Amino acid sequence: MFINVATDTPKIASNDRAHATHEEAMSVLNKTIAYYGTYTIDEPNKTIVPKVEGSTFANLICGPEQKRVSTAISADEMRLINPRTPAGETLEFVWKRAK
Repeated sequence: MFINVATDTPKIASNDRAHATHEEAMSVLNKTIAYYGTYTIDEPNKTIVPKVEGSTFANLICGPEQKRVSTAISADEMRLINPRTPAGETLEFVWKRAK
């Protein structure tokens, strides 16, 4: 499971997500993404490819391959990049082992 929420995601003024204004809902939508599923690892190419089975963005479900490139792995941390986002950005993820 992967959940990404921006630190500046706004609160909903009504305190009820079913009654968010259009602007509030769009801001939350633009600052969050979550998905779950399985993944495969290609060690020689240092890539991880999730197979998205459910997502807050339904277009990812069984959609295009979501390849991530591993830039560093240690016993307590894994760093990945997503080199091709719809906005043309490169995103870096840092996963740390839970203690």
